[in-house]
Amino acid sequence: MYFVTLVLKNLLRRKIRTSLTVIGNSIAVLVVICLVGISTDFRDSLIRSYEKRGVDLIVVRSGRTERLTSKIDQNVAQQILAIPGVAEVEGGLVEIVSSDEANLTMMPMMGRTADSFLMRELTILKGRVLRPEDTQSCLLGALVADQLNKQPGDTLELEGEPFKVLGVYESYNSFDNSAVMVLRSELQRLFDSVGQVTGFSVRLDPLLDDPDLSKRVETQIEALDDKGGKSWNLSAMPTRDFMNTTVQMRAAVSMGWVTSAIALFIGAVGMLNTMLMSVFERTKEIGILRALGWRKSRILAMILLESFALSAAGAVTGIVSAWVLVNILHQIHLFRIAVPPHLNLLAITQGCLIAVMVGAIGGIYPAMRAMQIAPTEAIRHE
Repeated sequence: MYFVTLVLKNLLRRKIRTSLTVIGNSIAVLVVICLVGISTDFRDSLIRSYEKRGVDLIVVRSGRTERLTSKIDQNVAQQILAIPGVAEVEGGLVEIVSSDEANLTMMPMMGRTADSFLMRELTILKGRVLRPEDTQSCLLGALVADQLNKQPGDTLELEGEPFKVLGVYESYNSFDNSAVMVLRSELQRLFDSVGQVTGFSVRLDPLLDDPDLSKRVETQIEALDDKGGKSWNLSAMPTRDFMNTTVQMRAAVSMGWVTSAIALFIGAVGMLNTMLMSVFERTKEIGILRALGWRKSRILAMILLESFALSAAGAVTGIVSAWVLVNILHQIHLFRIAVPPHLNLLAITQGCLIAVMVGAIGGIYPAMRAMQIAPTEAIRHE
């Protein structure tokens, strides 16, 4: 107990330095939880939403780094549906629009057919679903409806045209819940994309017990042509692979880890500086402890324990700060699409490991230096 008390007293002896070191460590933890956690959580939520809808494959134009700009002839759906093992195919169109009504600059606008199996998966909270005859009509995701303060029967201006709000829906992820949904033909008309879709969602026959079905269908889809021998140049892949290879997702996760590495470096340097100064200032104290019989290993343990105590305080502060920041960002519509209202457990674990690494990197050298201090020289030190 005396040993732990001594460690705490050493840290509290210089409150400002200790506080600044804790803040530096907490920033490293905060960056990991927020940047890596949010991007990973957003990707995983999209994957889960596809899987809950029973979507097995995503088909887009091959070679496009920006898949939202992918354009494919909608009639390719019939060729895909004719492949043995394919149960349902839905071609969807996605555009990003803005609305002056609530200063929304990045609002997803989705175009689907009225009989789409993706449309059937929506939970209608208010109003009704879209029907084939519903031109200049739309459904609003729960989040965007709240932001726009719109109800069924209201009018929303989209791309310079008035659209009647028929209903408010809830889906499996924040991206869908922040979107406006219209008939595919209407979205094609608005953006001069008649006959084109962004990609296809494919459901395989669940009754077929064939482990190679997905691979076989992928190969056949990628081999499709326009009946004149010209390939459609399609890429088909499982939903999880599609999300993991999307440029935006990979860039977001990579940027998060790059920023985390920088934060780790800064935190480790701060910790190293704090612990070295602590050792230099306490040279005489350490010498007296050695003269009183403290072993080198005990001196090593004391310095390392101080370093890890600072890291633990930084981890706790970082987690609390991340929770506050995530909840604030989730209240802002611009970020609500990507920011979940909770923390990613894996990211919290990774953040805590970062804190441990900061403690180890910043504490090991000062601890080794303190361990080598000779008692006689240390006692004479001024």
